[in-house]
Amino acid sequence: MGPKGLKWLKIHIANLYGFDKAAFEDRVKWVDEHVDQIRETAANPLGGSRWWLTAGDPWQFLAASMDLVAAYESGDPEAYESSLPVHQDGTCNGLQHYAALGGDITGAAQVNLVAGEKPSDVYSHVGKMVEEVIEKDVLEERYYAIMLQGKITRKVVKQTVCLLHFFHFSRALVLIVVGLGWVWVGYDNGIWSDLCWCARSD
Repeated sequence: MGPKGLKWLKIHIANLYGFDKAAFEDRVKWVDEHVDQIRETAANPLGGSRWWLTAGDPWQFLAASMDLVAAYESGDPEAYESSLPVHQDGTCNGLQHYAALGGDITGAAQVNLVAGEKPSDVYSHVGKMVEEVIEKDVLEERYYAIMLQGKITRKVVKQTVCLLHFFHFSRALVLIVVGLGWVWVGYDNGIWSDLCWCARSD
């Protein structure tokens, strides 16, 4: 694996657990701090604390934990030959393409095309922008803003933002409604136009 391979295996383990929004070095540190639990996971997955079941991707986390422990027990982790794939993921690929093609430095920073101290989360950023628009409209006592207040989650924003680059805006809007658990028919009647187009234009 070499020193870089060992580092990326640790980052992979942190990602699989769900500790994937921190800086890479912090993810490595997280694994080092949990090495005893990782060893227990690899040695006795069906007994003991079964800590690995709390991971976001438990089965992949278990496999990666076993691989890391095998590397340590080899006596020379950097010389250990791993056959485990380490995932690499983009950040909202549609926006990455737009930022790169348009030379948009601000957008590039939001989708991790520009190096930073820790990964940027464009979906949380967009969510905050939408919440700001909603709060402003709530002060004006706009009905649909009041209905949306406190209901904009990262999951809803992610589904919508991702779809905007591949489908029509109205299809993405349907996902907002589905994500919020509402039944709503007809997205061309203008009911949501003020809020949604304002949020999109920002």
